[in-house]
Amino acid sequence: MDPLELLRLSRREQMLYRQLIDVYRGLRTALADAQAPVGVAWIAAEQARAETVSGEIRLLGAVLASHRLTGASVSPEVRDLWRETASLATEAVDVNADVTTLARARRAEVATRLTALGNGRRALAAYRPRAGSRPALTA
Repeated sequence: MDPLELLRLSRREQMLYRQLIDVYRGLRTALADAQAPVGVAWIAAEQARAETVSGEIRLLGAVLASHRLTGASVSPEVRDLWRETASLATEAVDVNADVTTLARARRAEVATRLTALGNGRRALAAYRPRAGSRPALTA
């Protein structure tokens, strides 16, 4: 691969990591307020977007790996890009961990609420008169 193509692909990889971090930050912000509603369709769209970007990063990483792992000489600009991209990759992992923690907390809260609603429904059903019976009045 010629040096200009290597530089171009390295820049693209860095841009993709920035996009991925933006997606994760948006998810983190949306999930951080436990009281604020978050649309399931929006989460699914953001997750799909993150998967698409991650797929592109994987492809580029495979292409760039042959240059990174061989120890072949690269320009200082490419080396700097790789260093910055490694830092962005670390940030992406950290923000994704935050999102995962928040999502699990949300899921646990929803499960707790559903359990409480189910218990309430069963309790109300126990007070319902049986079919065919007439309420009795007591004085």
